[in-house]
Amino acid sequence: MKEEKMEETVMQRTTDQVAFSALTFFGIR
Repeated sequence: MKEEKMEETVMQRTTDQVAFSALTFFGIR
């Protein structure tokens, strides 16, 4: 169960990072 929770957190963090990068990219553009 702990591993699943950890993986979920990593996935959420990755999604946030991608979304942030996309917003920054479009913002600069």
